[in-house]
Amino acid sequence: MKLSPNFTPRHHLIQAKGVDVIVALMHWGQQYRPRMNSLQRQVAQHLTSLGVQLVIGCHPHVDQADSYQDNRFVAYSLGNLVFLHSMTPEKFIVSRNSHHFKL
Repeated sequence: MKLSPNFTPRHHLIQAKGVDVIVALMHWGQQYRPRMNSLQRQVAQHLTSLGVQLVIGCHPHVDQADSYQDNRFVAYSLGNLVFLHSMTPEKFIVSRNSHHFKL
């Protein structure tokens, strides 16, 4: 997959305001996949090349790898602390390090 040419965050506007750190919180990846996909890697590389210092991903509901792109930290997915699969309390799931536990 290729990035859309329109995918350009307005980071220059943020940097012009004199911020110390630019963080991108991304909603990406495939649910329940423990590995990041090629689009996540491409987007992370693009963001860090634009000056984003920290990229944090969410959505897959499981932990995914961490890495450095251009000496900047990328957490592809933090996983879940609690994920409500349904509206009944017996279905509460606690996730940590890709291990799931019912509450």
